[in-house]
Amino acid sequence: HYEKADKVVITSIANESFHEYGEVTGNIEIESGHLAVESTAKVSTIVAKPTNTVKLSVTNEENVGTIVTTDTTKTTLNVPESVKPSESLSEDKIAEMEKFDGGLGTEKSPYLISTADQLVQIEDGKSYYLISNINLTSKPLIHGNATNSHISSFKNGVLNGNGYTITMAEGASFVIHAEHSKFNDVNFIFNYKSGTDQTIVEFSSNLTMTNVHTYGSASMTGNVGLFCLYLGQGEISNTYATFTNCVNHANITGTSYNSLFVGYTFVGLNTVLNFDGCKNDGNFVSTEGAFYLANCAGQGSPKSTSVTMNIKNSGNTETGIFRVTNTSKKFNPYICYFASGSKILVKEDNETKVDVTKLGDISSSLPFNCFVGPNDANLKISLNDDNTFTISKSSYENVAKYVVRVGLYSQIVKTYVGTQLVYVTETIENNGSDSYKTTLKNLNFTETKGKGKGTIGDGAVVVEVNGVEYYYFNVENCGLKNGTQKATIFEVLAYDSNGTLISSYKASF
Repeated sequence: HYEKADKVVITSIANESFHEYGEVTGNIEIESGHLAVESTAKVSTIVAKPTNTVKLSVTNEENVGTIVTTDTTKTTLNVPESVKPSESLSEDKIAEMEKFDGGLGTEKSPYLISTADQLVQIEDGKSYYLISNINLTSKPLIHGNATNSHISSFKNGVLNGNGYTITMAEGASFVIHAEHSKFNDVNFIFNYKSGTDQTIVEFSSNLTMTNVHTYGSASMTGNVGLFCLYLGQGEISNTYATFTNCVNHANITGTSYNSLFVGYTFVGLNTVLNFDGCKNDGNFVSTEGAFYLANCAGQGSPKSTSVTMNIKNSGNTETGIFRVTNTSKKFNPYICYFASGSKILVKEDNETKVDVTKLGDISSSLPFNCFVGPNDANLKISLNDDNTFTISKSSYENVAKYVVRVGLYSQIVKTYVGTQLVYVTETIENNGSDSYKTTLKNLNFTETKGKGKGTIGDGAVVVEVNGVEYYYFNVENCGLKNGTQKATIFEVLAYDSNGTLISSYKASF
């Protein structure tokens, strides 16, 4: 055999040998006879399944990744010691291998994936290699902690996409946990769903991504990065993420603090972010945001909580657009927000650009194809005497709808420190009026169920506790200070008919 193949199966060879000269990305499986791997060959895995006797001949260890057998007593091995199997495969391992198109699940011999059914079975601690494009749009997914849904956990894993593409389900992310994992040569197509947080990895630390490209369209609601949402949770003191030649081609619509790459880093960690050859070739629009990191938790000390960014040859392409609509906030491309008690150090192309412990000390700058605005002179939100709000129409004629948000930063109630943006909304279609009155009110949030008072806005649940109305707060893994918390976010967003964010206005009451 001289060609390239995903898999070769040999049932028997009568009085002859099978000579492999080509490249086999998956398994060569042999049941009977003699297999000789020649010096020009490149074979991922040889699996001997002797029904009679099998002889394997390999001269150089460089020509084969792994050799395994189901029966060492029926397998004659003329191979280097470094690739010689020490024991027979267990029945459980054989059953696991049969779920995939080949491989052993190791980095040397990754499981081969050609279908969506195979991809949704990925697990922690295993390596995988795509041999086909995968479409997940019809697969049942697992509800996530902060994102809409995902397929699994993927800690200590390796995914080599081999240049193929994974198409995501509507509003979905890829995996929930990917601590100490690697993603190489893979493309993701996102499928937009308004009000969801879409990302490749929801939680990670010590993450490596190389030649990862994103396409389609995605939604973000706050503290989200398209490549990684939360970085560092669960780590003790240090964490990192390295992105090399990672490019966004997707259209992204976000609200609140968002970024292309990383959404949130945690208090008590010294985090290092490395970007080399990372580009935006898509269209990113958010009320607020930054190119590399959305938010760093504070409440620590600059010695124990820091973010160091090492940036090389990264930014917008000639066709990539990065825009934020909040004109009242000073813009820099590195980080959108960080709380007191943390330090930010940025080195770009070996030049120190930022070395501060206060957000206000970062100089404002607009790199190539980064924009703030537009300035919307008319769009406003004001508070009425009855605690509802009035929206003054946008000065832009292409507005199709307004979305009013009332929210807060809740406390994440697991073993890590951080906050989660939670809000209620009301969507108002543009009918040409100069102003619009909401049903949403300026109410506090409570975890007490109380007496039900119905819903307002886009389904916000209102309850009565001791004669006072509240929004009912019931969010998985999140809580409120003392069970009740004031709303602190009051915002109106203007969208066109395609769902693109045009402008925004944020107020305080």
